[in-house]
Amino acid sequence: MQFIKIMQTLMLMLPTLINVVRQVQELFPQKELGPQKLELVKQMTEAAHQADPDTNVDFDQLWPAVRRVIEGILTLVKSDAAAPK
Repeated sequence: MQFIKIMQTLMLMLPTLINVVRQVQELFPQKELGPQKLELVKQMTEAAHQADPDTNVDFDQLWPAVRRVIEGILTLVKSDAAAPK
């Protein structure tokens, strides 16, 4: 049942993750800062997770899935930016 908990958590987080990725990209557009930007998002996510007493998913189990979602968001953002207008 952990899969269901993680999937539900990701679905709830998706709009926020999209906004966070956009904001971080706008604030730090330098491509060479990729690892630092990802670490910033991780720290923000972990801080929010720790502040929520009702969380039902362990952060160490959640983070790999969140990271993959972020990578997917970045792929979509980059392909949209490269698309002809």
